[in-house]
Amino acid sequence: MTRVVCCIDFPFSFVADTLWFPFDLYDYHLQLEEANLLKGWTFKPFPGFEFGPQGHNTNHLNQVIIDDYEGFIKQKNLNLMGAITGFYEDGKGQYAVEFEALEGGRDSYHYFLFYDKDGKKIKLKKYYAGHYSC
Repeated sequence: MTRVVCCIDFPFSFVADTLWFPFDLYDYHLQLEEANLLKGWTFKPFPGFEFGPQGHNTNHLNQVIIDDYEGFIKQKNLNLMGAITGFYEDGKGQYAVEFEALEGGRDSYHYFLFYDKDGKKIKLKKYYAGHYSC
């Protein structure tokens, strides 16, 4: 019985997989781009979010940047999917803040906000992360 079902299902699965392949390829490309977005950047945890000995962390982000990303989250009415635990630095004076948030209730997006040395936002990258049913 299982062989019969597999033989009947195979052509339909083959067609569906073939039709869906371009979407999978696009998703894979976005995952690679996202993975390389902060390559070479250094993560700096905020005090209280570091691993290892506590109390030795002096990583502080420019208040202008903090005000900007908090304003961005509030303006877009985003619900964070966890705390923002730190920031990234590229060694050339640029900074990045990364977070995941629910937008519109159930769709989750991964955000990357990039800032210059003066705290001015210079770039925003947003990637679809998933859909939540609950």
